[in-house]
Amino acid sequence: MFCMQCGTELPDGAKFCVNCGTSQGDSKNNAGNGAVSAATGTKFVDAKCTNCGAKLEVDPNMKKASCSFCGAEFIVDQAISNYNISVNGNMNIGKATINVTGHDKNNLLMRAKDFEDKNKFDEAIDYYNRVLDIDFKDVDAKEGIQRINQKIKTDKFLKDAKKYEAGNKYDQAIICYKNVLDINSDNKMATRGTARVKKIIEEFIFLDEDASGFFGSTRKRLMRDSLIIYDSKGKKEVYSFEKMENLGLVGTSLHFDYPGIRTTVKVGGDKNDAIYHFIRNIMHGKLPLYKKF
Repeated sequence: MFCMQCGTELPDGAKFCVNCGTSQGDSKNNAGNGAVSAATGTKFVDAKCTNCGAKLEVDPNMKKASCSFCGAEFIVDQAISNYNISVNGNMNIGKATINVTGHDKNNLLMRAKDFEDKNKFDEAIDYYNRVLDIDFKDVDAKEGIQRINQKIKTDKFLKDAKKYEAGNKYDQAIICYKNVLDINSDNKMATRGTARVKKIIEEFIFLDEDASGFFGSTRKRLMRDSLIIYDSKGKKEVYSFEKMENLGLVGTSLHFDYPGIRTTVKVGGDKNDAIYHFIRNIMHGKLPLYKKF
């Protein structure tokens, strides 16, 4: 056995320490019972036997002690460390306290970032929130949650943009791509998508008819913002919807006046009704879907 005060090795059953004179009592439990040492005034602390795992109370100034439950001798610092690990998850290394069960902020932040990098956003947010439970002001955790929320929004906007683009709903696609760029102006998918859709909008032809259709012996193109009529020699006249006046449909003929030219363009054919409503809606601010006639 060892002295409960100075750790000197003693014969089994010794009542006093031959080195410091401290009474050893009638128990092998050098761990005490939570009382204060009469000799030094030192308060006993919680520990855990390194052999049987029993909870003990020991003098932290001692080097060695013996367990009153199993009789095994142990190093006091190790027993105290065992207790801290089992109860709090903390291990003392030098002057630093290291959490070995994954509950300190650094461990949690590393786990959160790992999940984030793997696009497992629910798990990542859960770990960032655990950090905030420890320290509500932690900047890394708050930035991590904000970053993930932005990624989630970005993914949704990009998915919606592709869906709208595939359905020829280019105006809605442009809005979604813009939302992505508002979050991250360097997003390449949104940048390329915006350029692609804008080009489609500028060049999209809703109707392209040759002389065999309507409008007599000329070729007609109905664009998003104008009606283009080509004569037999390829010369074209562009009629912007913004400048049209007195748009009307009489019988099978479409009429409108064009300011500055003072000319009435008369066109005829089986798609006049669709063309009339197409132009009329645009003149009233109703943008068309990108669907050809």
